[in-house]
Amino acid sequence: RFIQDHHLLDSLPQGIITLDSHGKVTSINNTAKELLGLDHHIEGRYLEDIFPPIKENEALLSTIKYAIKTGKSLAQEVTFYLPKKSGSLWLEPLIVKDTEGPRLVITFKDLAGIKSIRERISRTEQLAYLGTLISGISHEVRNPLGSIRGLTELIDREIKEEDPKKVYTKTMLDEIDRLNNIVEDLLNLGQPPRSELIPLDISQILSTTVSVARERFNKAIEVVEDYQDGLPEVIGDRERLTQAFLNILINAFEAKPKNIKISVRQSDEDKIIINISDTGCGIEERHIKSIFDPFFTTKQKGSGLGLTIAKNIIDAHGGDIKVKTEKGKGTTFNITLPIC
Repeated sequence: RFIQDHHLLDSLPQGIITLDSHGKVTSINNTAKELLGLDHHIEGRYLEDIFPPIKENEALLSTIKYAIKTGKSLAQEVTFYLPKKSGSLWLEPLIVKDTEGPRLVITFKDLAGIKSIRERISRTEQLAYLGTLISGISHEVRNPLGSIRGLTELIDREIKEEDPKKVYTKTMLDEIDRLNNIVEDLLNLGQPPRSELIPLDISQILSTTVSVARERFNKAIEVVEDYQDGLPEVIGDRERLTQAFLNILINAFEAKPKNIKISVRQSDEDKIIINISDTGCGIEERHIKSIFDPFFTTKQKGSGLGLTIAKNIIDAHGGDIKVKTEKGKGTTFNITLPIC
């Protein structure tokens, strides 16, 4: 009764195809049609009529034939190729006996979704470990750095400006500051993602963040700000969102573009859409998947944590961040945040 109940089968998240003892399809649910890209009537057809006997479908067909022949289930990852769709699935055939004789129930799971969940779990575990590590070492690192900087400043004061050795102390102070910035980034990474949540004007936060970024970088770079009037507020932590936007803007300024454009709009889905674009050097395609990973950087003095922190903050606010880039032409960060 279960495998004959079409309403019940269509409500399941797995793709399901049932075959009779002759290998003919007796039912297929909507999830299976979507996963396999099937939009036509296939009941009453043989499985080989649906899955052509080609190399890409070899493992799928052999797994199903093995179950029919032996009555044993062999769950495994298989590839498939159909006119409208191709890819990989987790397939599990199962022999079920009912009043009309044995049937084969084949379940399909979308591996892309499973792999995405695994990647998110792995990322969460990495960040949890980092948070524990950071809380233990940050104090031990910052105190010696403070002492080293103080002593270096004393030595620097004793050296006259015209002395060639002055460049050594200046380099030491710059490197100490760089280490302090890395520790600060690590602390931001290990902090709880949200604290004080209040209604916020995103346009105002971005405008303030742009002013801060201008002070740190080349003021000759043109920044075009385009904010839609009357935007609804977003619930969030002002300090943390400012940090996220600043990290993305720093990335844009460091690409040395001719100009940077920031636009904010409300979507039809009750979300705020923020685009931060630059006309800089762009990102190599092989690096795109890694830019949000902790410690990944292509810069000589980068910590590789700025965009990781930005993504963590956006994710914690129920938002999303994506990147589009073209080498030599520039990069666009697309951020969405839910409105109040």
